[in-house]
Amino acid sequence: MKILKFDQLDSTNNYAKSLIKEGKAKDGQIIYAVSQNAGRGQGVKTWESEPGKNLTFSLIIEPQNIKPKDQFIISQAVSVGIVNYLSRKDGFETYPHKINIKFPNDIFVDMKKICGILIENTIQSNQILFSVIGVGLNVNQTVFTENAGNPTSLSLITKSQYNLEIELLELAKSIINTLDSLQIDDGKDCKIRYFENLLPGNNPNIAEPLPLIET
Repeated sequence: MKILKFDQLDSTNNYAKSLIKEGKAKDGQIIYAVSQNAGRGQGVKTWESEPGKNLTFSLIIEPQNIKPKDQFIISQAVSVGIVNYLSRKDGFETYPHKINIKFPNDIFVDMKKICGILIENTIQSNQILFSVIGVGLNVNQTVFTENAGNPTSLSLITKSQYNLEIELLELAKSIINTLDSLQIDDGKDCKIRYFENLLPGNNPNIAEPLPLIET
């Protein structure tokens, strides 16, 4: 993994997409910003993140053997990778916390949102050239604005403080390992784990949706 670190960006996804357009993007590249002033969620939503307290980054990958019609498996794998990362954190085993995925790919702990994901794909000639996987994980932030939904963070859950760069490496590795596992059984295990971890009553029971596509 090659990490490009910035003190501030408008959006790590925007920067990653600019690398793709300029022909400078590489598989496994990570764009990490200490502060984002225009972090984005799904649709028109924004992502609240106190500078220097959380992880806001984008991972660039070149998907192998994943057709555009099957692109939601990328979202599922990223979600499962984050669930795997959280389930290994100290304090989660001693005091079991319920980790869930809110469709399509928000991550909740004890019914509170801890992580958001925004995936944007570059597609050409029925092939996914690049996926930009934007992740916002609440880590050390303990105070959120009133209109920010129902957020939580690792620090609020475990009462500990975390080294963000160490957590970045651990989280990115967990996501990449899960993405790599898609080659083993066509992603069947990943799909099962995704639906097993959906919030109760949150199973959409519809055809798999497609994340935002950029062509």
